[in-house]
Amino acid sequence: MRRVRFTVAFAIALGLALREGALASAHDLGPGEPLCKSELRKHMVENDIMAEYVARHGEPDWAELQRVAVDPPLFPYEIRIFYLGEGVAASFTRARLVGGMEVSIKRWEHPLDASKRAFILDELIRRDPVRRAEAAADRAEAAADRIDVAADVAEAAAQKASRVVAEMEARSSDGAFWH
Repeated sequence: MRRVRFTVAFAIALGLALREGALASAHDLGPGEPLCKSELRKHMVENDIMAEYVARHGEPDWAELQRVAVDPPLFPYEIRIFYLGEGVAASFTRARLVGGMEVSIKRWEHPLDASKRAFILDELIRRDPVRRAEAAADRAEAAADRIDVAADVAEAAAQKASRVVAEMEARSSDGAFWH
């Protein structure tokens, strides 16, 4: 009974400390490591708060394991998930309490910044042949559109030149052009 009270008190203190930022500062150690769906599911089994978040919001477009410099009791990594359509990023970790009990923690949730969004899109395209083909088709369509615009400009210029030549010929046959 004493152990349960201590664990509950420690968990409350940990929650308050995290909320107040005492344990919230973490520094990334290198780039994030992409997670495949099965790796993400493994982490979701271990982190019930992340599993609930994904159940509410759906499968993320991208997930990565980010090693971080933090003080105990936090684990030295976060699982970060990204939703491109919603423009949201969220981070989850765990902490090991006295007695070996582990708790799940949602570290943060914030809007997805433009540079991370671009990175994720590039990675998704690079890793997925269908997306890579779609991106190539989009680029080809954009190039065709530019060619159409250039052709329209060239046609308009040719028509104008034809009109000018026709006017010059009309004036020269009247003799008016040389006066």
